[in-house]
Amino acid sequence: MLNLIYLDLLKAQAKGVGGKRNAQHTRLKLKISAAEILEENGYDGTSIALICKKSGLTRAGFYIYYKNKEELIIDLLKGLLATEQQLIPSLTDCENIYQAIESICTWYLSFQIGSAAMFFTLNEVHRYIPEVDVMRKSRRTSLLKNLTYQLERFDKFREVDPRWRNFVLEMVGQGIHNMAQERAAHKGQNKGNFIYDVDEAVKLFSRMQYQALFCEPVQENKI
Repeated sequence: MLNLIYLDLLKAQAKGVGGKRNAQHTRLKLKISAAEILEENGYDGTSIALICKKSGLTRAGFYIYYKNKEELIIDLLKGLLATEQQLIPSLTDCENIYQAIESICTWYLSFQIGSAAMFFTLNEVHRYIPEVDVMRKSRRTSLLKNLTYQLERFDKFREVDPRWRNFVLEMVGQGIHNMAQERAAHKGQNKGNFIYDVDEAVKLFSRMQYQALFCEPVQENKI
């Protein structure tokens, strides 16, 4: 499974701009630099001085685009969440509910793994940056609404109590997030652990979600 990496998408955008010295390209350079430093140092270890050094801008140049580090991080996370929404898979081609669940788990796990540092930052800073907290809550609502709307094309899903459906979707999503964070924390260590076998993890979470939703085992002919 190919991991969806937000940082790579930012770099592709910057390349698409053509390296021109304009506001869009400079903002992308700053966001790319911040994302790379966040991945190595975390939020507290990310400073304007480091961002400027990595991007090749002066402090004066930085302040043309952002008034402080927090504003840059907010812009970076807004892009992360917008990209996540854009990458939500269409379930119209899925032949059954299990295929739809597997498609969702594949998308969510690949983006969580590929952008683990960004999601760690989201969960870290929402406690003291109010705008990020609002973004985080809005993300939860939007994801549930989008996924539920698509899954309701299946009669089997519509028969489940909406409160239980939301609970299961959130709990499995949290499990996927936790696995991606654990995987990032142990990067480079023993890859015999299931955490590193992404395809097996998708199967595990897909079965878990199906069985929790419908209180029945997965039928092998549905896989």
